[in-house]
Amino acid sequence: MCTVIRTDGTASGATQHGHCGCASTRAIEEANSAVVHRLHDLINEGDLDALDALFTPDFTGHDTSRRPSAVEDLRTVEDLKTVIRGAREQFDEHHVVQDLIASGDRVVVRLDTTGRHRAEAFGTAPTGRPTTMRTIGIYRLTGGLIAERWVVSDVAGLMTQLDVALPG
Repeated sequence: MCTVIRTDGTASGATQHGHCGCASTRAIEEANSAVVHRLHDLINEGDLDALDALFTPDFTGHDTSRRPSAVEDLRTVEDLKTVIRGAREQFDEHHVVQDLIASGDRVVVRLDTTGRHRAEAFGTAPTGRPTTMRTIGIYRLTGGLIAERWVVSDVAGLMTQLDVALPG
């Protein structure tokens, strides 16, 4: 807990780290940012076994990327690894972090996932085409580990790159 001192010198009371702007909060935000950046580095390296060390045992992921217009929860890190393996097989994915912003226990990342369509996806045979999918992810960390994440990816844009008819 920190006491926030106003510019007039009065104290505003105690606040939880993550919203006070103190050195401890900045250190936590930097550490959390490093964990999320490491996640994307490990995905790029294909070292999915190392992901276990970055997540809490009760991790939950909320992902709209796989079923447009529906959120599908990932209940374990193994669920997440399954999704990543499938995407890497279909598109030989590489994550390029464009922005990474931390505030308290949250880290927001904007990234481009580049690759080449090399296995069936969306019912379409491999085209060999280069692809880019834009994604925004919000990560909540606890004790330096990822406890929860929300991801929204431009699946429609990816489908358009492959000349796949959009649903509806």
